[in-house]
Amino acid sequence: MGVSNIASNKQNIVLDASIILKRFLPEENSPSIRSFIPYGAQQLAPSIVEFELRSALCKHVGRGNLGKEMLDEAISVWDEMVSDNWLEVIQTHEYINDAVELSCLLKHPLYDCCYIAVARKENCALITADKKLYERGKTVYPNIILVT
Repeated sequence: MGVSNIASNKQNIVLDASIILKRFLPEENSPSIRSFIPYGAQQLAPSIVEFELRSALCKHVGRGNLGKEMLDEAISVWDEMVSDNWLEVIQTHEYINDAVELSCLLKHPLYDCCYIAVARKENCALITADKKLYERGKTVYPNIILVT
């Protein structure tokens, strides 16, 4: 789905991979992903999230924190979340030029800057658990929320 399909009557928020990962790998004493998403908000993420999430899950399998069966289940749940429109995955090409500019300006990885670019263009909050993304991103876009 593209930006033109985003419902204009809903509040939008951008979630990065670090936040979505909490859905699959909850941390002790960490709030549930639902606790920091406003009721009725449309969750958005650039398409890079698909790769980042799977990459992070595979890393946890490699570390022994997650079994292959749980990985398969997490990917299945993720696919359902996207197909059920819990999260709208936006094609990254619509934001890539802004993300490149941000990456150069902030001296920060391009994939993280895609999340900032989407939030800026959609004029909505970006929710992250990535402290570096939060600290650098706040210098160019104040509507970033850090969840620890």
